[in-house]
Amino acid sequence: MQKTKTYSLSIPTKYLIYIVLLLGILLVLSFSINLQFHLVQPFHSVELAFTDPSLNSGLSIVPASCPSSPDYSGECSGGQCDNGYTNYPTCGPTAPPNNPPVGFLDSANCAPGGIAGWAQDPDSPSTPIGVHLYIDGPAGGGGTVFAVLTAIDNRPDLCSRYGCNHGYSYTLPDIYRGTAHTIYAYGIDAAGGANTLLLNSPRNIQCSPPTCPDGTPVPADNICRSGPICQSPNVLYNGQCVPPGCDNILKWFYPSCNPVTAVCTPPSILSSTECIQCLSGSTWNGSSCVVTSCPAGYALVGGVCQKITTVCQPGYIDIGGVCTQQCQLICNGSTLTNQCNNQSTVCSYGCTTGACLPPPPVTIQAFLARPSLVRREQPATIAWEVIHAQSCTITSSNGDSWNGLSGKYSSSGITSQTIFTLSCIPLVGAKNSDGSDYIWQDLFQTVNVTPQFQGM
Repeated sequence: MQKTKTYSLSIPTKYLIYIVLLLGILLVLSFSINLQFHLVQPFHSVELAFTDPSLNSGLSIVPASCPSSPDYSGECSGGQCDNGYTNYPTCGPTAPPNNPPVGFLDSANCAPGGIAGWAQDPDSPSTPIGVHLYIDGPAGGGGTVFAVLTAIDNRPDLCSRYGCNHGYSYTLPDIYRGTAHTIYAYGIDAAGGANTLLLNSPRNIQCSPPTCPDGTPVPADNICRSGPICQSPNVLYNGQCVPPGCDNILKWFYPSCNPVTAVCTPPSILSSTECIQCLSGSTWNGSSCVVTSCPAGYALVGGVCQKITTVCQPGYIDIGGVCTQQCQLICNGSTLTNQCNNQSTVCSYGCTTGACLPPPPVTIQAFLARPSLVRREQPATIAWEVIHAQSCTITSSNGDSWNGLSGKYSSSGITSQTIFTLSCIPLVGAKNSDGSDYIWQDLFQTVNVTPQFQGM
């Protein structure tokens, strides 16, 4: 039988193998620790100090460097600007929205200063803004601007909400009197954005033809005539004032009958033996009233105010004899954009082409009194919710009262039929769907008491 040979390692060889295995384990462990260290450490871009958000979850691929601008994240943010900045990739500070002017055409009547109202730009609340008045058509729609004003008049009724000095007023020129007209009032945006057709505008106006101080119509030559006035006790005689009893030319030879100069009531002036008064815009030249000035949109031609007719190239319209670029206002959602300067206005209630929409009528979401039948001394629950109103009040015939656009309350104990009334103040300038002024009408809820029957 053949014997099998066996081999054994010497003791030094065993130790050498153990040492090699131990070094291998240590090397692998060292590499693992080093890799883990790099995985959990945030890294930074050279320029932007960009910190990788992944940490233990792995590394993200990041550009070699990011732009130095503090307002730009660019590739480091997936092509978006930081909060508060817009217009990628330049990323400038976000401009605040441009709010349209607000205001009202309170009146359009024939009294002095009868075309009046107020206007304010919410973005510049303390700065008076311009107001343009158009007649017989809107701006860009056939109207003629006949007054360029500044809303700076003191209006005490505006002080608490808008500030005092935002009023405007104007008197309809004589040249427009005698026929019917329509007045449009526009608030001029302080930042050059879309101008606003003020609430309650347009308004119709028709004034009687101008009259002389004595109430008679102005003659065709536009001259009001009246006799001179003598100071008492003098009397008028042949265009001169003489003492009483001297109204006979023979008596003038007596010293006591010396005539004195007659006078006229201002603004009339004495001309020969009569008082003369010219209409506004004209002056007396010794023989006639001469026109010296005309309203906007009219030119003085041969002593007469004639409407200016200017032929403008396409895209421009005639405003007071000047060809002005016709800037269309384009509505996109609730934003109104001026095509000429790209200024945008955010309309609170949406827009149509050319103007912001007015505030809507008050909308009642809920108004309930439950239960409608209660036992004597039991309360009822009153709940309401209203939108598009300045304020609302609930009152009742039993003395309960609450304020707010919404609420839910328990009434006091009801002892007899009780009527709850909802009264609201609409938003300024609220309009119905047909464009007419919205007028609030109170709403009512009634709670009755269960009748009690007594036995015989």
